[in-house]
Amino acid sequence: MTMSLLTWNLAWKARHSRSGRILADRIAATGSDVACLTETMLDFPAEDGHVIAAEENYGYRIVPGRRKALLWSRNPWRKTDCVGSPDLPPGRFVRGETETSIGAVTVVGICIPWSHAHVTGGRRDRAPWEDHCAYLRHLRPILRGIEGPLIVMGDFNQRIPRMRGNAHAEALLHAALGPLSVGTSGPIPVAGETGCRAAIDHIAHDASLTARAVTGLSNHADGRQLSDHFGVTVTLERVSSRNRHDTE
Repeated sequence: MTMSLLTWNLAWKARHSRSGRILADRIAATGSDVACLTETMLDFPAEDGHVIAAEENYGYRIVPGRRKALLWSRNPWRKTDCVGSPDLPPGRFVRGETETSIGAVTVVGICIPWSHAHVTGGRRDRAPWEDHCAYLRHLRPILRGIEGPLIVMGDFNQRIPRMRGNAHAEALLHAALGPLSVGTSGPIPVAGETGCRAAIDHIAHDASLTARAVTGLSNHADGRQLSDHFGVTVTLERVSSRNRHDTE
């Protein structure tokens, strides 16, 4: 048995806007079992599912209905947490457990601050990469305390492997994820486009799961940019205890 996951930064598009309708159709067409949407409106996900979201305040002006991160599942959520830790930059963490076709899984949805969070906008009291690195330092002990099967997904604001950017931030990301595998690392084929692209929206998982398919979803339609991110989907399969032992 397998399960399908999707993550996409929607750049605050309203579901009933022209771009939002196209995004919603592309998301629905994937048939995903679990999704993490970032920079999204709270009412964007399809009605026939269950939503949990990060806290509303993410350090910038509050706009009703906006969330930096939310999780959607076909089945109800339990053991939910919309804070993670008071040490995390706020409004960018949500966690829950849900039943899927491969059994119960714990999913963590994240939106790691971009390199210039609160540098030239917002509070303007941070140095470049400061909030990004602080988030990763405090994410690490949270993930270490979660028993699998574990999936971490959302906007990581880093390409994996690093192409440009901050080497220290890259090291902190690898330290935070620890033994998790990132199914969306490296070049990703994007449906309807030629060639491959590197994502900053990622889906990572522990050793009890393995990635069987990774696909990108185009963020363009009819010459229009739907979002400044393209979406990604990953199909995961449960690894048997015997097979997991053989690969260790």
